[in-house]
Amino acid sequence: MGRLFNSMQRVYHHQSNHLLDELGQAGITENNEGVSIHELDYHQLRHLLATTRIKKGL
Repeated sequence: MGRLFNSMQRVYHHQSNHLLDELGQAGITENNEGVSIHELDYHQLRHLLATTRIKKGL
């Protein structure tokens, strides 16, 4: 169980970095509540990117 958890943590970390890059390119530095994107977890980043894409019509 520990190996699977560690593996998923690495995957989420890698994907979070990708999401941070995309949000940065879109000019997003914080969420709607004013929290820096660097403080958000993977699922919050994914949600923020999805809503950003919808708003910008991407």
